[in-house]
Amino acid sequence: LPCTSPPPVGDDVFGGLFVRLGTPGCYPNTIALVPSLPNSGGLAFPRPSDHHVLMDGPPGAEQANGDDPRAVFRPLTGDHYVTYQLAPGGHGRRTFISSTK
Repeated sequence: LPCTSPPPVGDDVFGGLFVRLGTPGCYPNTIALVPSLPNSGGLAFPRPSDHHVLMDGPPGAEQANGDDPRAVFRPLTGDHYVTYQLAPGGHGRRTFISSTK
């Protein structure tokens, strides 16, 4: 998935964690992909920061603002997907889908 700081690739990296970044009382939140720490077996992660924010939002809003990130991997095709929701202008939720191989 496109992000401003892609995780490194190697034997000691076991993926990442999708999180919703925000501050109390602030909406919308942003969706971030935080890579696992090297040699942690995918069980430890750095503190999320701005450079982990996904930059694949809808046209006119590059950062991925939204709620409820979900990730899935399809082994048959090698595709990774993340979905997140947004309620633009308070007019019901819309789901956005990003994918990568």
